[in-house]
Amino acid sequence: MLNFRKKLILSGFIGNLLDAYDIAIFGYMTFYIASYFFISSDPLMSLFKTFSIFAISYIVRPIGGIFFGFVADYMGRKKAFVASLLVMGTSTTLIGLLPGYKQLGTLAIGLLLLMRMLQSFGAGGEYTNSIVFLYEHAKASESTFITSFAGLGINTGNLIASSVGGVLAMLMQNHVIGQWGWRIPFLLAGVGMILGLWVRHSLPETLVFITQHREHWSMTLKQFCSKMRLDAKAHRSNYISLVSLIWLGTASTYLLYFYFPLHLSTIRHIVYAKSLTINTCSIALLVMLIPCFGYLSDKWGRKRFIIFATIGYLIFAFPYYLALSYGNLLVIWIVQLGSAVLSAMFYSIAPSIIANSAPPAIRCTMTSLVYGLSSSVFGATAPLIALGLIKLTGFAIAPAFYLMLSAACCLFCLLRVKPSTDEIRVEDLKLQSG
Repeated sequence: MLNFRKKLILSGFIGNLLDAYDIAIFGYMTFYIASYFFISSDPLMSLFKTFSIFAISYIVRPIGGIFFGFVADYMGRKKAFVASLLVMGTSTTLIGLLPGYKQLGTLAIGLLLLMRMLQSFGAGGEYTNSIVFLYEHAKASESTFITSFAGLGINTGNLIASSVGGVLAMLMQNHVIGQWGWRIPFLLAGVGMILGLWVRHSLPETLVFITQHREHWSMTLKQFCSKMRLDAKAHRSNYISLVSLIWLGTASTYLLYFYFPLHLSTIRHIVYAKSLTINTCSIALLVMLIPCFGYLSDKWGRKRFIIFATIGYLIFAFPYYLALSYGNLLVIWIVQLGSAVLSAMFYSIAPSIIANSAPPAIRCTMTSLVYGLSSSVFGATAPLIALGLIKLTGFAIAPAFYLMLSAACCLFCLLRVKPSTDEIRVEDLKLQSG
């Protein structure tokens, strides 16, 4: 039998695993989905259209974040925890059952977009609500370590998605995957959803919500919205800093892992299966390092780790894309594994900062809103921006500049933190005036 602590960790881990798997598998299968739903003589244009579906669907992510965040703040963290997983898992599974363009024409594209929008709606409340759930159950001395399992779940989901994509590419010919093999990873999401629902159903509500329960029910919807507006106004620079943190976190995920195999296959014409193998190994290293950095940051302080990782991104972005675009296979292996170390530092610490970014009465709604908007604007559009920059400039290394911009903005905010404590909490992430 699992004790409460293990169930708590597993509940946050598995939900975020499914969240990331659902998104990542769409990214890794884009190569095949593009030819199934978009018929074009230009493969790059088919990819561009598929990534447009991916980006457009993110419009509803903030809406899902607000909805499930409100449910979590008003009705309970657990109810939102279960509902978001159900919506997310069901829509992902249904993608695996969709007919293609040859069967339904443009209607097939519409159904794909609808399923992706439902997927994003459910995912909007998953990550932030789960890290709040973990944070509120965790002891103060291990809050970063416990919440790091949300980041671990996300990257394990990426790892499984990359592994499944790699195995399919090795066992099946490209035309077979393009015909029906691409469906298998989406149908597997249903298994993860069932397991996640079983674990989450057995967990109790957080004490923070229970103690705040009277305040929740005494507020009208108008008062609740007013409280959010006043908090946002009072801590404006605080939330701007949080946006920069989320921007770098989501942009690095999409550019270093989701976009990586596509860059190698379309720009360097490296076999897709080989690209996914390199990607899978780098994510495996990332998964192993995340809880280690989470544990160390609780002991030594989060500030030094997250600033070091941010500086690392800023310096590393240009040589990374230089290696991907012109380096040999050994150099590509080295830079991709190196990216995993920087990412592990960043992803292990970010969840605890996000979870502590708002007062308990509006915590889930505010964090979901900020995270949903930031990840939609800066994260989901990253592969589209990467392809657009390459097409616009003609330079294969152009995506590096977008990653460098996000790192520079995040570093600016982090370096303006008041030096009163080595612990970075979002209430300390305020730009100093003057």
